[in-house]
Amino acid sequence: MIRIYSKFFIRILMVLFWILIIIFYVYSPIVTNLLPSKKTLNVYCWVDVIDENSIREFEKETGIDVNLSFYEHNFELLSKLEITQGKDYDLIFVTDFVIPLLIKANLLQPIDSSKLDFWNDIEPSLFNKEFDPGNKYSAPYQWDIYVVGYNKKLYPNGVPAKDWSLIFDRNIMPKHIGMLEESNEAFMVGAQYLFKNTNDITEEKLEKIKDLLIAQKPNVESYVDLRASDLLSSGAAPVAVGQSAYITRPMKFSKNISFYVPSEGSFAVFDSFVIPKYSDKLELIYKFLDFVNRKSSVKKITERYFYLPNRKDLLMEGKFELGSYQEIQDLLKKVSIFSTNIPIKKLNECWMEVKSY
Repeated sequence: MIRIYSKFFIRILMVLFWILIIIFYVYSPIVTNLLPSKKTLNVYCWVDVIDENSIREFEKETGIDVNLSFYEHNFELLSKLEITQGKDYDLIFVTDFVIPLLIKANLLQPIDSSKLDFWNDIEPSLFNKEFDPGNKYSAPYQWDIYVVGYNKKLYPNGVPAKDWSLIFDRNIMPKHIGMLEESNEAFMVGAQYLFKNTNDITEEKLEKIKDLLIAQKPNVESYVDLRASDLLSSGAAPVAVGQSAYITRPMKFSKNISFYVPSEGSFAVFDSFVIPKYSDKLELIYKFLDFVNRKSSVKKITERYFYLPNRKDLLMEGKFELGSYQEIQDLLKKVSIFSTNIPIKKLNECWMEVKSY
């Protein structure tokens, strides 16, 4: 009997241990905010957004400590903010379609652009997007356009079609492809291929997109985004969809990798900084934003990760695989934004059906 109680007690301790670990992960930034020092910023962002050497430089220059926390998926971010209400962060780096959801949930506070030195240096076409008209809540940072990357070894005479059919049409689709891993992105691409637009996706259209993705699945080597370059470089998949930055990275080391922007139109992604409603460190936040948006700071992150910069001067001076400044401006007129016009719950249910098929 004592032995049984002992095992039971040990199991309870193990459960409590893991509960404490989860609680610490979710709420650790709140603990940091409760510490006496106010010269600390908690920033939540993607992994390859900010150069950590620049962070150390900022800390040395200002005396402000920066705690970086990272997330891998937009829906991971949304889940965490739903639990914490954003109380544990002072600044969050988010993708465009997330912003309206945070505004609707009353989790953001307005940005005072008059206190930002770099505001007038931002490329004008990045302002006033549908996800935040007037940029009341968001400060544009980096952006990109989705492309289809391919290995020229498999296509020595060029790809059979420079459109979305290369990842959907079984007559020309290779046996292994890399497909987008976020549900809204996959379904929007499917809608663009089937219906030539992503507006007014009805229940009937949603079912057709789901069927398309299910039919595609046997050829999907992996659902990826950041790792699209790995699939192409390793030869695991001769075709992969991803941001141009991800495909550009292996292009710097291999002449066999290339990409194209689908002829029927593609998608742009705009990433921005937003300020959670409950942060009271505005002075520190504006200092940080001014620092990471300096020309030298943005140039450093652009040259390292190949995202398109938010500054007009760097867009005009730089050399990008997508083309010149004017060519990129022309592309912007032909791309859409991954929208949230499909209810997230319904979207995730359909995506689960695709993944479990």
